Amino acid sequence: GLNYIAGKRMHKVNNMAELGTILAHIDGGVPNIGIKIPKVTEMYLGQLIYFFEMACALSGYILGINPFNQPGVEAYKKNMFAFLQTFYLHLPCCVHKLKYLIQVNMQYNNHHQESLSQL
Repeated sequence: GLNYIAGKRMHKVNNMAELGTILAHIDGGVPNIGIKIPKVTEMYLGQLIYFFEMACALSGYILGINPFNQPGVEAYKKNMFAFLQTFYLHLPCCVHKLKYLIQVNMQYNNHHQESLSQL
């Protein structure tokens, strides 16, 4: 069982789990990175989020993928924004609901295209 961790502090167990994971990645040839921030503040967390956003964008471009033009993500966002903007679920007729959601999606698309053209 887990008797080998009996009496040990959770912090120590977590540190050993981290070291074991790092070693497994190194042995398997998997790239990894360790990041430390001085303390947990809005500024440092914001910088960390920005770092990962930039890393994702650059990784996509290196792999030949435009990370800002993913059709599946766009389809989900269109649907989500349509539902969030309307909560138009009280209509008795499904046809009216569908027509309304299509109209909202078209408005979102037009607004989204205008925003992109201003960049």
